[in-house]
Amino acid sequence: MLLDRRVEALIVVANWLFVEIDVLGDLEKSNIPTAMIGRELQAGSVSSVIVDNELGAHSAIEHLFELGHRDIAFLRGPKHITDTAPRWKGIRNFAKAHSLQIQSDLVLDLPESSNPLSSFEAGCTLTEELLQKKRQFTALMAFDDMTAFGAIRALANRGINVPGQCSVIGFDDIAHASVLTPALTTVRQPMGEMGKMAVSIVAEGINALQEHRKLSAVHRKLLPQLVVRRSTASPN
Repeated sequence: MLLDRRVEALIVVANWLFVEIDVLGDLEKSNIPTAMIGRELQAGSVSSVIVDNELGAHSAIEHLFELGHRDIAFLRGPKHITDTAPRWKGIRNFAKAHSLQIQSDLVLDLPESSNPLSSFEAGCTLTEELLQKKRQFTALMAFDDMTAFGAIRALANRGINVPGQCSVIGFDDIAHASVLTPALTTVRQPMGEMGKMAVSIVAEGINALQEHRKLSAVHRKLLPQLVVRRSTASPN
């Protein structure tokens, strides 16, 4: 529809609902400047703006480690989400460098789903599953903030205080993270900056076409920011 309307450029926000990327082939054929936020395509002429997921996860586990946590539970993202692998890589690299043992029975994966809101229920269910195993953990690292909210709900249902008995950390810093009780420690994605950069990239692409210059893909990776709030503390 957008191609029929002769758009001059396109910005695609690729959340986890956006898994079919074959449609972008038409954009490449049409030579339309395109920037994707949140997903990087190695091939083709589609530019991208992403956050450094590996560094973000590294900073999150580093925060828990520096607080004194060693028994940490992990709720990983769905396998089809491209953010999952680099975040897990950041965790594993930190663990290896600091001789931190990742206990396999404290690692669970979010189920595949096309509904991003499902991560709340999944976070609650998986945390309940960890608690039923009666495995001890003093901190929980969630794939994203919605998963962390679900984890906090499950812990509260069991009468487990956050952060007194278990610290919880998320990823994204969505709007509700700062108003939750307790306010959520998380890794902030610089969404405003990512949006501005995507606009700048496609604007330059439009200029390149008007000046008959070659249109080439640009890939930008922005730094995340650890935001420490009230959901993390030293283990009791």
